[in-house]
Amino acid sequence: KEVLLEATVLNGRGQAFTNSPATFEGTLKDVLDYNLNNNSRRAVFLASLNAVLNHFGVATATVHCRDGEPDRCGQEMAGMVKQEHGLVPVGIVGYQPGIISGCVKELGKNLVRVTDMDTNNLGMSRFGVEIWDGAARTDELIEKSKVLLVTGTTLVNGTAFDLLDKAAGKPVYFYGTSAAGVVALMGYRRLCLYGKA
Repeated sequence: KEVLLEATVLNGRGQAFTNSPATFEGTLKDVLDYNLNNNSRRAVFLASLNAVLNHFGVATATVHCRDGEPDRCGQEMAGMVKQEHGLVPVGIVGYQPGIISGCVKELGKNLVRVTDMDTNNLGMSRFGVEIWDGAARTDELIEKSKVLLVTGTTLVNGTAFDLLDKAAGKPVYFYGTSAAGVVALMGYRRLCLYGKA
């Protein structure tokens, strides 16, 4: 189960989802000196990066949306994908109910595939779509999809860059707050329509 970790740096706020939360108080130098060898440390690093870049106006939507906004975001995101790419198979990496629901409504359940790392979700049917094991079937999801919607949490769990390599040539959109800073610095595409800050 993932939780939202938040960092505050000066006037900036940044968040990152992680399955391994940690409490940290220190300087930016401490964060930069971190060995990013586990999810907990990568989450602290990414939340801090998001907060710094938010403070300087480089990264936006660094704080998660609330209430009914995730569902509206998912519906609008699916509409944007359909408008840009047509009625094509979409792979969603990371279980986000609003995005899955929106894609199923917009594209139909036969064009939507989902992987996740949370064992509580694996094999479950959500909105008519089976949730596949991300460790075992993300390669298959990439192969069978024309467009990928990828949770920023892949940056926290260390799978993002391998996934990007395997998806070379396919449109990849990160979603959520965790990816805000990396996307701003690296020029990747991101859909986060209701994020705050």
